[in-house]
Amino acid sequence: VWALTVAAHAAAQGVSHEDMNKSNNPLNPAPGLNFQDVYTPKLYGSDAHTNDFLLRGTLPVAPGEAIKAPQIFRLTVPVSTRPAPGGGYTTGLGDLNLFDIFLLGKTAGGVEYGAGPLIVLPTASEDELGTGKWQGGVAAMAIHPSPRGLIGGLLQVQGSFAGDKDRADVATATLQPFFIHNLPHGWYVRSTGIWTFNLKNDDYFIPVG
Repeated sequence: VWALTVAAHAAAQGVSHEDMNKSNNPLNPAPGLNFQDVYTPKLYGSDAHTNDFLLRGTLPVAPGEAIKAPQIFRLTVPVSTRPAPGGGYTTGLGDLNLFDIFLLGKTAGGVEYGAGPLIVLPTASEDELGTGKWQGGVAAMAIHPSPRGLIGGLLQVQGSFAGDKDRADVATATLQPFFIHNLPHGWYVRSTGIWTFNLKNDDYFIPVG
């Protein structure tokens, strides 16, 4: 899997490792907009490829009277390309993913962590681009920032509770390890491939980002 992330730096020559970590840290409580393209050149057992253009927006919410912990809402809007049943490929909108992470604190070793609910909306424009099911679950994240970069991961566990009765029920877990190494002048190298585990049939897909 090849992933291309586009980031803008106002003054790349003077970027500190703190600034770089903030731009890459999904637990950074700041508004953000991220574009990422994930291309799989060849699926196992076939010559077919897939592509996902991901538009991700994050919105922080400050602590209030009712909820004391700060929160980060993240919405992912995918535009996906998948092999079509009759041959060729189909491209269109996939299922929307929204989660609300509560920032729960930081360990003595500097690991930031949070968790919260998630929901997946069956918005796919074609059957092969989504599950046809409403899904709910939980997301949990831990990140360790350092001058060298970021190490951590995002875990999402979700299952279907409503939707198209003709489509199969869904129960999945995804783990996205974060390995981001800072380089001089605002550059960095990152690997953030998403590992997918189908809890219904014990199948899995583990790319190397």
